[in-house]
Formats: sequence, C-alpha cells, structure tokens
Amino acid sequence: MIEQSNKEGSAIDRTKPPRNMPLPEMVWPVVVQQPIEWAGGLLPVDLIEGGGQDLVRIEWQFPAGSWHESKPLLAALTNRMLQEGSVGHNSKQIAEQLDYYGAYLHHEGGVHRSMVGVYCLGKHLEAVLPLVW
Repeated sequence: MIEQSNKEGSAIDRTKPPRNMPLPEMVWPVVVQQPIEWAGGLLPVDLIEGGGQDLVRIEWQFPAGSWHESKPLLAALTNRMLQEGSVGHNSKQIAEQLDYYGAYLHHEGGVHRSMVGVYCLGKHLEAVLPLVW
C-alpha cells in the first residue's frame, strides 16, 4: 500500500474530510438580447461580451436534427455536406478562404437541432460570412 503525504510531508489522514475553502467570486458575462433585421425579418440575436480579444463566434441553430428527418441519417449527412461546397464555392475554395482568414467552421447534428458555427477575427467577419451564409 502506498502512503501519500501532503505539502508538509506528513501522511494524509483519509478519515478526516479536507477543510472547506471559499469559492472564488464568479463574474458572469452580460448577455444582451438584440434582434437584428435580416432578410426582411427580425432575427433574435444574443450578444455576449467575452473579453478584450477581437474574436467573433457566430452560431446558427436550426430545428433539423434526427427527430425531424424523413429518412435515417439524412440530418447528419446534410449537416456534414455543408462544408463540401455550395453554389458559389467548392470545398477547396471554402477551405482555402477559411485558412487564409484564420477562421474555423464547425457543424453539429443532434437529435432536435443542427448547428453551424464559425470563429474568426472581427476584422475578417465581412469576408468570412459569405462563405457560411
């Protein structure tokens, strides 16, 4: 049996619980709900200030998970095909542009919804959005 010791070098007494330590104060980010006009309608948007870096994260969530599919794996396949090209760009062009701007595109398919998201620097947002939208 291996005996553990604490910082002082004495053996740890496993029969006594550790002493309670105060928790650090949590600082929660402020969430601003601000609808924006998009494609002729209002789109609900949650803005979260996350620090001093010029990093932007945008996520689109759709009610398109496996619960909504008409055939098995249709939702997952459709979600994965989003990076394989579009009317305006093929998969190589999308990958090269995302790489050039240091952006990251991700997608997830779940049971009740699917999500597409992009991370990029704020200064490159206007160049990256056409690749996703």
